[in-house]
Amino acid sequence: MKPRIALLVAGLLATGVCAAEPAGNTLRWKARETAAAYGYLIYRSDAPDGPFRRINARIIPTHPDADTNPDYAYVDHDVREGGTYYYRIDGISRAGVKKQLSPVLHKTVGGEPTRIDPATAGKHGGG
Repeated sequence: MKPRIALLVAGLLATGVCAAEPAGNTLRWKARETAAAYGYLIYRSDAPDGPFRRINARIIPTHPDADTNPDYAYVDHDVREGGTYYYRIDGISRAGVKKQLSPVLHKTVGGEPTRIDPATAGKHGGG
């Protein structure tokens, strides 16, 4: 099972983005090899080192046709214009194991999207 999760992590980190939209901050990601994944949890903080609080009430489920490498998105509507927020994405495996999948992403509402640099994407602390 570990190799599948490693591929999922690589796909998520290489394509994650945090963008601002008029109604809030949108996190978008693409995951490869989601066969072992059950879904995703989104966490937010006002500081880069936390504490992080889960903001999605329900798990974002993996797409039923995981072989298509689907895109995922979550919109954080509880933001204020000009505010800076820090996000991370955790995954839940079908076995119920939770793992931090993304580095900490930051976004100032009304600013430019924050993109993950694939060269440094794997250099984050797991959690």
